[in-house]
Amino acid sequence: RDQTSPSRIDFDSVFELEPLREYTEIVSAHEIAELYRRKQQWNVLASPVPKSRLKAALEMMPLPCCPGKKIRLSSHSRAQKILASFQESPLRDATFVILSPLFLIENEKRLLLEAAKFRIRSKRIRDIVQHINDTLFTGRRVLAVHIRRESTDLGCDDARRYIVCPDIKNRGVSTQQILKAILAAAKSSDADLVYLAHAGNGPPELVNERHFLVNALKQDSFLDDVFSLSQMNELSSFLWDSNFHNQQNDENLAPFDISLIEQEICSTAHAFLPSARSTWSATVTFDREANSKRVFRPMDASIP
Repeated sequence: RDQTSPSRIDFDSVFELEPLREYTEIVSAHEIAELYRRKQQWNVLASPVPKSRLKAALEMMPLPCCPGKKIRLSSHSRAQKILASFQESPLRDATFVILSPLFLIENEKRLLLEAAKFRIRSKRIRDIVQHINDTLFTGRRVLAVHIRRESTDLGCDDARRYIVCPDIKNRGVSTQQILKAILAAAKSSDADLVYLAHAGNGPPELVNERHFLVNALKQDSFLDDVFSLSQMNELSSFLWDSNFHNQQNDENLAPFDISLIEQEICSTAHAFLPSARSTWSATVTFDREANSKRVFRPMDASIP
């Protein structure tokens, strides 16, 4: 489901089905819902996702109500500990289990990298990104940057600074620090231009951050140009102005499509600079590592 609206989106308009079928059996959300309705005892294994967030995730699938029970595991639990949890009550007798870890357990990254090779965005998304590549990037080396801002303190940590933390003064990352990190990565990767994927709603003082960064980067002499199409009106206007709709069937974009298009841009760019504590950045990182493409450390990893 597109979280920005009540409408449902066909899976094959997001990802290609055939490559996934080569990797694993595909089960639809409706089939999962039917299993849920016929469930006996079941539990949710989570680390450390709050019950309210699990409830919201289940309802999006859509599965009614909320988890019956919740088994907590400490962060970065080792496989042996998870296995032991399934050998004890109540998980031992469960017939319907949702595994929802927040962090990777050992050996899981290898499996996810293998799976990432089969997770290919739909042709309609790839066609739009190819048009952007041909029209805007024109074969130049692109550094794609993802900046994830948040208005809540879920991503804050007293020990380190993170871009997702809105407490800029004490635990967050300033716009100037981000600008410095982008310029350093652009020079290191010998990029000709920067694409800025800017998402989320940070504190009020950062409402114009994206525009500031675009303008500041454009002033740097070693870059050819800077682009950002992170708003629906910008992307739609670009596609119309660049005659994409005259070359293809009419494309009715949903807000959800912006995320998919920008992920594909970031996944296929010359180099990628991610944000830490962002599942969006992590998805792109898996895409790139699975295909041996350059990924920088998260830009907030080196900020004291």
